[in-house]
Amino acid sequence: MYEDLIGPFPFKRFAVVENILPTGYSMPTFTLLGRDVVKLPFIVETSLGHEILHQWFGNAVSIDHKSGNWAEGLTTYLSDHLYEEMKGKGWEYRKQTLVSFQSYITAEHDFALKDFTSRSDKATASVGYGKTAMVFHMLKEMLGQDIFRSSLKEFYAKNRFSTASWADVQKACEAVSGKNLDWFFRQWLDNKGALDFQIRNDLVTYTGIKATGIL
Repeated sequence: MYEDLIGPFPFKRFAVVENILPTGYSMPTFTLLGRDVVKLPFIVETSLGHEILHQWFGNAVSIDHKSGNWAEGLTTYLSDHLYEEMKGKGWEYRKQTLVSFQSYITAEHDFALKDFTSRSDKATASVGYGKTAMVFHMLKEMLGQDIFRSSLKEFYAKNRFSTASWADVQKACEAVSGKNLDWFFRQWLDNKGALDFQIRNDLVTYTGIKATGIL
């Protein structure tokens, strides 16, 4: 699936290595998982795919942490979220992502995506994994699925076995779409917080009311 989506598997082999510690790491050619995780019956449909995808994003294409970690959110979007979307439950996953952000992010815990490097607690996960995944979702909705997927292939092909930043993600999307996306990336990478909106002048109307009688 990921070869069709991104490009050929970047290495000659891949191994699932069991560890006595509760780890979930992905390194070139292997993932190191805790033995309790490996035993879970649903691991193949959840966490394993996330770690396999890191072979492309995080290993074959390394992260320029100075400008922010784009890989965790992208990997989350193309694995955890995608698996739910394939079941018709993508909206539920996105709703829970927004709920988690609202639950764990306060003024003192919030930070911009450009400052995310790694997860250390629920708050950093809500920003670095959840918010970043939602940014990629908005990007896909704005560009369209075909252009978005072509942008992923462009990004991977241009940065394979090198270090990439958010700027490289932007370049790939702009090259494929032909659009200037500086406003989008500047808005979502440089600023804290999430989308805010208000409903005004709401009106409730009743249509199609059918009277029923009891004899």
